[in-house]
Amino acid sequence: MWPGLKIGHRQLVEDVEDDEDGTLQMETLSIRPRVFRVFNLISPQEIDNIIALAEPKLRTSEMAGSRDGKRFAFKDEDRTSQSAWLPSNSSEVLQLLDRRMARLLRVDRSHQEKVQVIRYTAGAEYKIHVDTFAQVHTPPLPCQSIIA
Repeated sequence: MWPGLKIGHRQLVEDVEDDEDGTLQMETLSIRPRVFRVFNLISPQEIDNIIALAEPKLRTSEMAGSRDGKRFAFKDEDRTSQSAWLPSNSSEVLQLLDRRMARLLRVDRSHQEKVQVIRYTAGAEYKIHVDTFAQVHTPPLPCQSIIA
């Protein structure tokens, strides 16, 4: 993981991109928890491509639950967005994004999940909630990185 150093600190991250320059700039927003802003991580053209891939797959978002050690999904009025999950092998842009994330986060691509695209229209929301399951049912994850 990258050091935070101090809030507002900017650093160049080399060898992240596939192009000749391969450099991104990262700014520390918080030390604890460690939060960074990565500038120009995804281009406008890549965003348009991902939206086009997700559009036909968008469905009402679901919540996750756990009962008797089994996980399940259900629809709930607390979550009124639409979601789609895109595997990286469904597009060259997503494969590029996977490589970029692996280099940036210093984590092997085998640890990455599918890309989740969420659409919030006017009035859509995801009310305050806790993303966790009882430890009896789900072992704790050793590390998790979220890119938003």
